[in-house]
Amino acid sequence: MKDTSDSTTIDQTLTALDNYVLLGKSGLRVSPLALGTMTFGEQWGFGNNKEVCKQIFDTYHEKGGNFYDTANVYTNGDSERFLGEYVADKRSECVIATKYSINTSMAEALSGKNVRSNPNAAGNHRKNMVESLDASLKRLGTGYVDIL
Repeated sequence: MKDTSDSTTIDQTLTALDNYVLLGKSGLRVSPLALGTMTFGEQWGFGNNKEVCKQIFDTYHEKGGNFYDTANVYTNGDSERFLGEYVADKRSECVIATKYSINTSMAEALSGKNVRSNPNAAGNHRKNMVESLDASLKRLGTGYVDIL
């Protein structure tokens, strides 16, 4: 008969948020599970209010989590604003990944809110990257992101 106490211990070790792993060749040590923040905010008609988001963030962080995933368009920027507020006093402990392929003006165009859109408001070209990153840094209230 197999001793399950050892496998339980192994499973707990593998899934512990503070059992940091190297993220590829970046040199960054991150939690084995990232906290996705797509539903940080209610701008899309679903998601969580600021108080619930803070509770989610605090629980993840208290358990040792340090890897946060967001994007410039998540909940029209609220995701980055909330996350920036939550990590402000612990920024050096946190690894923040954000994305930029579609920016808010393109998202508005796709939703029908802005019929005249900027043809360069999407894509992975330099112009969109620089403009989107600048806006993300302002929303996050930080001078850098760890992964783009």
